[in-house]
Amino acid sequence: GRAFSSAFPEGDQQDTNEDHMRPAGAEPGPIDRLSEKYMAWQSRLESFTMQDPSALFGAQPEGSEGRQLMAELADLCRKIAGRDELSLSIGNRLFRALTTGQPTRMHITAYVTALEVLREAAHLRRLPLEITQWYSYLDEERRWNRTTAEALMRAHLLHLPDFDANLAKSLSAAPFGPASEVAVHLVRTCILSPEPVATAADLYSTLDVLAKIAARSSRGEALIQLVEQARQAGARMQRGPEAARALPGGMAKPLPGNKADKGDPLGLREKVALLFDEWARALDSNPTDKVQGAYVGQLQQNSLLKGDELTDRFLRILTELAVAHCINTEQGAAVNRAGTLSFVAVDALVRLLTCLIQNHGLGATLLAKALVVITGVLQGDADERGGSFNSRPYFRLLLGLVSELSPVDVADPSGNSYLMAIAAALHALQPLRVP
Repeated sequence: GRAFSSAFPEGDQQDTNEDHMRPAGAEPGPIDRLSEKYMAWQSRLESFTMQDPSALFGAQPEGSEGRQLMAELADLCRKIAGRDELSLSIGNRLFRALTTGQPTRMHITAYVTALEVLREAAHLRRLPLEITQWYSYLDEERRWNRTTAEALMRAHLLHLPDFDANLAKSLSAAPFGPASEVAVHLVRTCILSPEPVATAADLYSTLDVLAKIAARSSRGEALIQLVEQARQAGARMQRGPEAARALPGGMAKPLPGNKADKGDPLGLREKVALLFDEWARALDSNPTDKVQGAYVGQLQQNSLLKGDELTDRFLRILTELAVAHCINTEQGAAVNRAGTLSFVAVDALVRLLTCLIQNHGLGATLLAKALVVITGVLQGDADERGGSFNSRPYFRLLLGLVSELSPVDVADPSGNSYLMAIAAALHALQPLRVP
């Protein structure tokens, strides 16, 4: 019989004792023995967390009972490395124990440490994505526990693009509810602390919603200031590691397990996010200006349009930001019905690419680069998300380029070459390859 419960798709599942699924008198199989060993281990960990509830697990010395328990878990997880279903079942049990037990510091930090051990010992790199999904199914009281959210973020056990989307949606639905307290807490402790583990770009949508909430509140000055400090902390990172360490919110190294960890130069993602914000403001203030010379001058001064590797990174980050912003706005989704999306950021990216291609001499060269980047981001997103992949932002982006770059005159060689390049990209993304 099955010894581990599968990861829950909706809400919580009750713990089950599955020994009854084994015929009476039958010898327990390897999986049954593994299950029994794990349950005995979890019972011991639960007892351990009650000994000093206010302590932090990270303060446990080497050789202590807590450290020995984690070593035993690592041995167990190594035996199932590569068997993701079993590993995720253990992860699911650990997560449920984390979020259903007494929310003491020792309980939370011990179970988060156990999840870290599982990720490393079982080579379960997809665990943050799964945890973020499980987290979104929790009830309000357990989901918006500040200590739990911070501990998971500090352990890099949250898939930040999805967590940012969930948090932003909750903020939009209840601007002054418990989600707002958690959002403010995470900005202070995970972005603006002396030892940050996230950047303003990682919580891009959350900061955007917080800024809108502050603008509507008669006492929003402090919140506006907090949001600006978080955004400025990212901008300061471009000065270099030493300057970043010396300033609140600075981060000395890329974030493992998050989008910032792609070999990008320090502070590049935050710089691009700020420049994208400026582009949106430029469009709002002067929507008829197709040249936007002052803004494009900024891009040139930052060496982002030289056609080199930095340009590729610039285009990739822009695409990721635009798609993430679009996905985060989804409303009214149901099991068999897609929700409505805001394509403001995607359309802004289309306008920026069109501006650079048509009005600043970058033409087919930049379009070719952009299409390679867009198809790469799309394919990576589809591979990572599987059945939950949402292609609509990418469809809007490519359709927007077709609309903007189509030639007025069929004899226009440039316009025709643009359409041929987009057609080649669409062919590479046909449903036989990417759903």
